[in-house]
Formats: sequence, structure tokens, C-alpha cells
Amino acid sequence: MSTEENSCVPRQKILVAKFDMKVVKYTKRPKAKGWIIVRDKRADPDKRFKFRFLPEEHDAIRLIYPTISIEKRQSAFLRGYPLIKFSTPISTCGTGTGRPKILYRLTHDGQPHGGMKPRGHGIVTVEPFSFHILLFKHLDWRCRNLSPFLSATDSMDKILHMYGLYDERGYQNIRLLIFETDGPGWDHQMQRLYRVLDLLAALGGRSPEYVSSMAREFILEGEIPPESIIEERLLESNNPRRPVKNPIPPKAKSTSKGKFATAYTSCV
Repeated sequence: MSTEENSCVPRQKILVAKFDMKVVKYTKRPKAKGWIIVRDKRADPDKRFKFRFLPEEHDAIRLIYPTISIEKRQSAFLRGYPLIKFSTPISTCGTGTGRPKILYRLTHDGQPHGGMKPRGHGIVTVEPFSFHILLFKHLDWRCRNLSPFLSATDSMDKILHMYGLYDERGYQNIRLLIFETDGPGWDHQMQRLYRVLDLLAALGGRSPEYVSSMAREFILEGEIPPESIIEERLLESNNPRRPVKNPIPPKAKSTSKGKFATAYTSCV
């Protein structure tokens, strides 16, 4: 990791692994050097994803990520997300590199920690091999996995659009948080702010239409410092509220079977 010291908020450059974000059978990509395997939903949220790599790639992994622990035992799997590249550079928002001074975030009663911390705060760990899948899941409204990220925007138009969706779905006590992205309470090594368009440009895997919809979207790895809150508004509506039950339809599950891959070892 490196930083640009001449900015008020240093821009951090980080290496993460890049995967194809479409689940495929091992037999479709037998030459892939690594995979993300999705474990049973009953698994510990921080162990929801397992990583498998060919033994001959272990030295290359250790060279790029010296702190990564690699298991020597092999384990079988049927399908997953195939690896595209071991290391892809991404960057946080630094002063002068697209970091807004103020961001907006909507919260409601269904969010833990008053919407100030991610659902996966203190539970889900962000690592070089997990960043891409965690980002992919976070940006999918249908996914209810615990996320280590918070979403925010610098667009009031987007806030109004989101408010309409929240209100329609019956969320209670919808609040608008207006917060600064620097100042007291911020630890920029721990609370990393990313522009979603920058991440999508680096990691890919999304349609042009989807990328366009993410304009002026930001994600924060970590919590919003209470000291940075400028204003908090309770937004009320005259529309009748209704309880929300499964407001977003779940994804269809695949039940097809195929040949298992057995030559890969785990990376944790």
C-alpha cells in the first residue's frame, strides 16, 4: 500500500484479487488458477466464502500478499467464481481525487447501529481475496449477506429517489444523515472511502447501464464517525406505511450437478 502524502486525506492504493462475478461449474473453467467458493448460509458470516488456489500458485500469492495464510490440504468443490487476476490495484478517495467534502446517507429502523455502522461491522473482515465478492454482494440489493461497507452519495437527487423507495416499502423512521468526510473522528487507514465508479472500472463485471446507475455513489469501509455528522433529519411522509416482508425477491438457486474440482487448496 502507498499513499500520496501531499494531500490532506491521503489516497491509498491497495491490491486486491479480481474474479469473474458469475458462478460457473469448475468444468467450464478448469484452467482457472483460483476460485471463490460460497459456503452454506449456516456458516459463520466471516467464513461465508472460501478461496481455493492451485498449489503451484502458492509462492506467487505469498509474494504479493505475505500475510495471507494458505492451507496445504486439498478440498473438492463443484462451482464458484473463477479467478481472473491475483492482484488488481484499487484506490480510495483522497483530497483532490474525487473525494467530496460532504456525503448524504439515508437510514431507517431496520438498520443496526442507527445506520452509522455496516451490518457486518466487527464480524466480516475485508481481505485482498474477499474484497471483490464483498463489494459485489454489497451492491446487490437482493443480497442479505452481512456487509462491511456503508453506502452514501453526494447527490440529493439520489437521496430523494432512495427516500421514495424506502417510503414505498414501509420503512420506519427514515433519516437523512449529512456528514463530513474528514476531520475529528476519522482514521483514514481504517475508514476507507471509495468511489464506486472507480472500483467498477478497476474490477469490471458490470453492464454499462449498471455502471451508469452507480454515478455519484460511494462506499465506506468502516463506520461514520459521530463527530463528522453535520445534520440529522427525520423524514416523514403522509403515505400509509405497510410492513415489509421480503421487499426484494430472492435469487433463484441452482440445483444442477457436475464434476468436482479436487486439485485446489484453501487460502484463508
